[in-house]
Amino acid sequence: MDAFSSPRYDVIFRSARCRVDGCPGPRLVRFIQAATSSIDCSIYDFRYVHALAAMRAAVRRGCRVRIAFDAGTQAATPQGADPKPPTTVDALREHGLLQYARSIRRTSNSYLHHKFMIRDGSAVWTGTGNFTEGAFALQDNNFLIARSVLLARRYQEDFNVVWSMPTSDPLVPQALSAARMADSRGILVRPFFEPKAGLRIEDAIARALTRASKVRVMAFEMSDPVIMTALERFAGAEADIRGIYDINGMKGAVARVKPLDPKLYWWYLGDARFVGVKSHPFGVLNNGLNDFHHNKTMILDDHLVITGSYNFSKHAETNNEDMLFIRSRAVAAAYTRYFRRMFQHYVASGGQ
Repeated sequence: MDAFSSPRYDVIFRSARCRVDGCPGPRLVRFIQAATSSIDCSIYDFRYVHALAAMRAAVRRGCRVRIAFDAGTQAATPQGADPKPPTTVDALREHGLLQYARSIRRTSNSYLHHKFMIRDGSAVWTGTGNFTEGAFALQDNNFLIARSVLLARRYQEDFNVVWSMPTSDPLVPQALSAARMADSRGILVRPFFEPKAGLRIEDAIARALTRASKVRVMAFEMSDPVIMTALERFAGAEADIRGIYDINGMKGAVARVKPLDPKLYWWYLGDARFVGVKSHPFGVLNNGLNDFHHNKTMILDDHLVITGSYNFSKHAETNNEDMLFIRSRAVAAAYTRYFRRMFQHYVASGGQ
């Protein structure tokens, strides 16, 4: 249950408390080390020293390296939606990478929230976790490696938009293309990006939920009214739904929307089919190495996986985000095993 592999896609799972370890940190380093011509990276938080060292080595062997990173600073409150220390600049400078990087400061409290990397125009790394020690060692996260020129092309379009932004930029939807792709085992993948003209991520998720009869949710937070309205029909006791959420992530979310509408927050207000994870608030554990349940993932009807950087929140609509819709029973089965392992552990341990 630590990982899933196919000819074109690898999925990597991590949960320290649930003893699931697909070794995402070393896998990211090897992904970078395999580059022969270029690495383009769009990232919210990049402080994982081994990956930074691998990026510097890629520069030395002649690869073109570009790193777009979020220029925001630490969240003002401990339960901020996705807090981070303002030290990515220091980490890049220490590893001689600052001249290859561009800081992006979004307006209106929006983030460059991506967690992706494109290698040689033919492979993509993406997922729910940032490039930090906490993401790889402590948190619950999942990651995907795709060896696909077509998918890399879609991510390259988005990266090119980000790289060309002024350092302070209004939110302008981009008309990026979306495509379905298949590997030899019939895995269909469709990427979505925010901001985007056309079908937005929240609407695509809601549309999928309206057709689903079985739902598994793994969420750092969930507060988007469109998504939660689509989940309303699963509130009945007979509905086949289970979920995991981060307690501190949800504390920050509900603080922004109180009073809570019980029609939308039925799953949070004591439903036994959902379990909360008792993570440490930002800044308490190991100098900010937070042990969040940081997944942003749904499994629908044992054949559709939705996962990526996009928290299921209203705030995510204003960020730069990416999300994959993966249609595959084999991939969904791997995610279901990962979900089941965590759900059983957190129920038995009271969320510890």
